[in-house]
Amino acid sequence: MKEYGGRLSGLYEEVILPLVPSGAKFALDLGTGAGFFALLLAQKGLRVTGVDYSEAMLEQARCNARARGLSIEFRQMDAQALDFPDESFDFVLSRNVTWTLPRPELAYEGVARVLKRGGVFVNIDANYGRTFRVADQAG
Repeated sequence: MKEYGGRLSGLYEEVILPLVPSGAKFALDLGTGAGFFALLLAQKGLRVTGVDYSEAMLEQARCNARARGLSIEFRQMDAQALDFPDESFDFVLSRNVTWTLPRPELAYEGVARVLKRGGVFVNIDANYGRTFRVADQAG
């Protein structure tokens, strides 16, 4: 995984890790892909669950975690239908996921439900969907 351990990894650590609440134990990486953020959070001592819609990406994430000796739970799941009990996580992180969803509001509602009181949600995303829609409409 190109990002892990490189310059970008260090920058993400500087920006993301201070946002993790003090005393946090449980983190959710929503749309984990190859597991970059799951690995970063697990390396810092959090119990991490990474979810992704793609089983192929989850297998890559599992390989990446094994290669680094990290214990992370990876589960296939739709970000719009989170299957966790209420208030399960102290920290939720999502990158480049919500813009791809047909109903992102369902993902946000799910995150609000599974996030513990006082927890933190970090969403790193852009409005790419609007850009693509405009481009499609223009032909």
